[in-house]
Amino acid sequence: MKENLLVIAASLSVLFFLFQLLRGYILGRRGWKKQEPRVNPELDSLIRKADSPNSARAVLRDIDGKAVQHDARERASYYSVAGEIALTRLKRPNVAIRYYLRALRNNPRCESAFDRLSEIMLSQKRFRRYKKACWYLLSRMDEDDTGGAMWTKCWSGLATVYAASPATTDRADAIRKMLVGLGQNQMDDELDDLDELENDAGSDCKKDECGCDGIPKIG
Repeated sequence: MKENLLVIAASLSVLFFLFQLLRGYILGRRGWKKQEPRVNPELDSLIRKADSPNSARAVLRDIDGKAVQHDARERASYYSVAGEIALTRLKRPNVAIRYYLRALRNNPRCESAFDRLSEIMLSQKRFRRYKKACWYLLSRMDEDDTGGAMWTKCWSGLATVYAASPATTDRADAIRKMLVGLGQNQMDDELDDLDELENDAGSDCKKDECGCDGIPKIG
């Protein structure tokens, strides 16, 4: 009897190990696909031209003219690059904020713009304006966005703002509990249905609506 139990326990351990390997492989595939570089050559060229304050100002004027010729999603990419140039080349965070807000108005899922906007506004303690931006973006999202990257970033940003004031720490705690609970539910769903995870391995957002594509890194 004891030997049978040992055999069963060993078998379960092996199955659990194989399950973890399979889950890691599937999650790894999803990560690899998300990390594939797709740099827009025109945006890359604009960044290379902005190698001095004077040329950076000229590039920003060029971006203002080019962006309006594209659809909303592509405009967001141009404005996000403009924000990077204003921030890193001109050292003008307030100008960068305006471009990042333009990017997010055109594409509420532009994570690169939101990440930079959060970095600047929170460091400057511009909590009121940042809170307004978070609520605006959440109002542009639908039910399918719940639990997604931008949805989580916005709620996390609100939690940070509310935690900064003793009068609203209870709101911050409530948001954090909600995010933890949602994260646990999502993990349970993945464990319950690996096939679904495999079918959705490429992305967790809607086609042609997710993020700002083709934005080069400014070194």
